Amino acid sequence: MEGEKFNDRISGFTDTGAWKLFIYISSTGVSALMKNDYEERPEQFKLFERQWSEKEPDILKNIESAVYDNPRILDDFSTHIIIDTEKTLLVPSELVEDDEFEPEMFTEIYPTDEGEIFMDHGKQFTVLYTLVPGLKSFLARTLPGSKISSALTVINNFITKTYTNREARCYGLSHGDDLYTLLYAEGELLCASKHTHCSPEDTLYWICLPCEAYGRKKEEIKVRVIGSENYFRFVSESLSSQVKKVKLISPALYENETELRAILALHTNKQL
Repeated sequence: MEGEKFNDRISGFTDTGAWKLFIYISSTGVSALMKNDYEERPEQFKLFERQWSEKEPDILKNIESAVYDNPRILDDFSTHIIIDTEKTLLVPSELVEDDEFEPEMFTEIYPTDEGEIFMDHGKQFTVLYTLVPGLKSFLARTLPGSKISSALTVINNFITKTYTNREARCYGLSHGDDLYTLLYAEGELLCASKHTHCSPEDTLYWICLPCEAYGRKKEEIKVRVIGSENYFRFVSESLSSQVKKVKLISPALYENETELRAILALHTNKQL
């Protein structure tokens, strides 16, 4: 049983204050990672992974089962939950902070109850997102006090650590057949989106589209790729003649970025 293997593996993690827990949730699976920041070389472990088809009739039930089958993650760890969902909207933070802000701008695009909306507040943008009905209340009951972020927020936070100038850049993060694209210019994020079931050819389209939509000439854009070397090679060979430069972000740069690695980990069988 997956849960038994999980409990055997972390049976020695009795000092919950020494370990941080990262839980990644999407419409097709749940994975959990543990990180110890108190060692000279921080340890990271991929604890368990549960995957299912996106056609499953009850995604919430699958999420609940994955959590309850691995009860040690309910211990008093410092926990960061990352939710990966297409149902995401970036809204200027000044609008969200306005007393007259109406969540209808989100619910009209993604029909859901207002109480199901998560929010990540940022200086420039606030990320509004939801995954499935009932998830927000389940997490509040089962993992109270946990930090919750959208995958988009995690990716943007990582990128902004290295994006320190004002040049136009488009970032593509590929994991499985999903793709996140984020366009930056003048030191700010202009747009971001997630695309599923992307073929390599689709990737090229989704990387170029925001450049054109925001009036940026492709030949002035630098493309940065987060993903496998094979994926980078395809993008580089296809786009090098169209854009200013294509570069792979070295995995060494996010070796200790556990939140980002949690997003990438669900689609690989490699242990962290």
